[in-house]
This record gives sequence, structure tokens and C-alpha cells, in this order.
Amino acid sequence: MNNKIIIIGLYLLLLLTSCTSCKDDNIDDRNVVWKSHICGKSMIYDIGIGYPVYNNTVVFHSTPEPWGVQQSILHGLDIKTGKEKWRLTNYDFAPKKDLRFICTFGTYQIKNTVVACDDVYASKDEKLDRYERFIYRIDIEKGKVLWITPFPDEYRRMGNMVRGAGKYAYTNANNYDKFSLLKVDIQTGELSAAIDITNNDLPEEIRSKNPNFFNCFFSPIYQNSNGDDIVACSLSSQYVESPYDLLTTLYVYNLTQNTKVYSTTVSLTDGSNSWINYHN
Repeated sequence: MNNKIIIIGLYLLLLLTSCTSCKDDNIDDRNVVWKSHICGKSMIYDIGIGYPVYNNTVVFHSTPEPWGVQQSILHGLDIKTGKEKWRLTNYDFAPKKDLRFICTFGTYQIKNTVVACDDVYASKDEKLDRYERFIYRIDIEKGKVLWITPFPDEYRRMGNMVRGAGKYAYTNANNYDKFSLLKVDIQTGELSAAIDITNNDLPEEIRSKNPNFFNCFFSPIYQNSNGDDIVACSLSSQYVESPYDLLTTLYVYNLTQNTKVYSTTVSLTDGSNSWINYHN
């Protein structure tokens, strides 16, 4: 009985510390333009989709029920007043049912719309029926879901980065023996592979050890002097015999010409991820 009381007490404490407070005692009101309790004391919980802004609307999120089928909400708030202009719930994202706004590495916003996706991190032998696997586009100004597209069944990890260039958004996808950079037409939601990298494309020093693809990150899409779209990808390979030793290959691709510009190998031994960016 005492154990049950302790467990219930800890659960209530978690709820209290996770909820937005009605008394913002730590906020200096002199610096506050407005306050908006968008959903009472609901939990923020998820990371969100990046709080995109367009004209007079900013997008917030809340998660009143972070258990079972997650009933999250997107709120479009008036920037000047904090009043809610619209909200999107599970019903608006059909056939998607479980709203988990955890697009951890950002979204792609173009004018009044934003593209975001599910972040799926399934192990090599894990069943996929517990995961929802969608990418979607939202109209910030109108508060409307424009389309929702399922990811191809072959991928087990995807969605942890969305970047854009022109009419396309990009996200990475991995099934442990192939990495793809997927592009989605932001008008239609149609998905296709911009880049496919298999074990046969790895350098011999890595391929000879029969590795699993571990992680891949890619830079923002940039342009060369000819105006072609270019992307750099850092692909980490993990050895089964030594899972903490990674060898990372840097690939640079011309997306316009659909060709590889070059690749090179970078050795890592600390098990870290190889984040990448482009500067000048």
C-alpha cells in the first residue's frame, strides 16, 4: 500500500512540474507583452516543430494527454494579442492518429507553410507496427493540414531532419544497409529518393567489415557557381564486433545533376555523431 502511495505521489509531482503554471512567478511582467494559457495547465511535453511564424501568426503546441494515443494540439496564436486563431488536433491529421511533435532537427518553412514529419528510430529487428511514419505540410495562416504522406515501408529510421530547397523538402531515411535522402514535393506530398547509398558505395576499408549504417546527417542545400543544388552528407557506419567504433564517410552530391561530386573517409573512435553544416 505504501509503495502505491509513493508511486502515485511521484506521478502527481511529475504532472505538476510538467504543466504550464497559472502563476508565472519567475517572469518579470515588465518584459511580457502578453500571456496566453493556450490549453489551461496542459503539458508542453514534446519538442515541437520549431514554433514557425508567418505574418501575424506563431505556432505553439501542447500535449494534454502524453500517454496511449497521444492527443497533442497545434495552436495558431495572434502575435499581437496572444489570442488563439486556430487549433489542429488528431482529427485534422487523419489517417495519422498519434500526434507526437518531435521533429528534433527542425522543419522546412516556405512562406506560409511548414513541412514536418514523424521521427522514427526503430532498431534493426524491432516491429514497426508501434510507429506512425508520416510527413506532412501545414498552412500556418489558415490553420489547415494540406497533405499527409506515409513513409515507404522499407525504412526503419527516418524523419530526424527536414531541410528544403525550392519546391522540395528533404529528410533522411535509413534501413541499416541503405541510406536515402528523400525529397518530398511540397505541393503534392509525393516522396522520391534524391540519394541512395548502399554498402557497395562505402569505401573498401569500411565495406570489408560489413557494417550497419548508424547515422546520417546532411547540410542545408546550397548552390555551386553554376546554380546547381548541392548537399553534403556525413554517413556513420557501425561495426557489429565493435559498436563504439565508427567510421564516417563524407559525401558531397550534386542534386541537380544527380551525381556524386566526391567522398572521403573520416575516422571516429568515440562513438559520437557526425553533425555537418555548410558555411560560405
